Parts: sequence; C-alpha cells; structure tokens
Amino acid sequence: MKTSKRARRPARPFSCLESSNYSNLATVVLIEDEKQNRRFVRVSLETQGMTVHEAETGKQGLVEAATRKPDLVVIDLGVPDTNGIDVIRELRSWTELPIIVLSARMRKSRKSLP
Repeated sequence: MKTSKRARRPARPFSCLESSNYSNLATVVLIEDEKQNRRFVRVSLETQGMTVHEAETGKQGLVEAATRKPDLVVIDLGVPDTNGIDVIRELRSWTELPIIVLSARMRKSRKSLP
C-alpha cells in the first residue's frame, strides 16, 4: 500500500494576514531600535508587498506615523528614548490604526496595555 506524500509549501511570513482585513496593507511604520530585529521585520513585510518606514526611537516613530499616514504600526515596547506604551498612548490620542506590539519582556504584568 503506497501513501502519497504531499509536497510541503515553504513557510510564508505573515501569511495569516492574507485571510484577514489586513491583506491589503500598503504602508507600515516600524518602530524598533535593534537593527537585526528591524531588518527581519522589514524584509518579512516587504516580502508581502508592504512598504516599510523605519524608526529607531519612539519620537521618530511618532513623526513617521504622523507624516507617512501608515495602515499599520509595529512597535517594540523597549524603544530607548521613551516607554513604548507611552508611544502607543500618544498614537491612540489621534488615530485608531492597528498596532502590533513586539516585545521581549518576560513578565506578563509589564506587557499589559492601557
């Protein structure tokens, strides 16, 4: 008895976005101070056809978000110049755009958002 093996498809970063409302995103502001992390996320998003504008600090990220009018913001909570949660609060004071939080923080209590 022969069983056929299915060919495995290569993994596609952010393929979960294809079936959601976020599949037509065009512009992303990425706020991340770690160069390697920023590059990984940028390349992954660009592979999906998105345009990525990078910021190394929270203040730069706020300026990018205000001037670029992105469809999505991706932010690291550990930006060096301010608390990432404060950046999110500032964004929420003038926009309702989706925000994805990146964080290496281990304690759950420090990850909770307002």
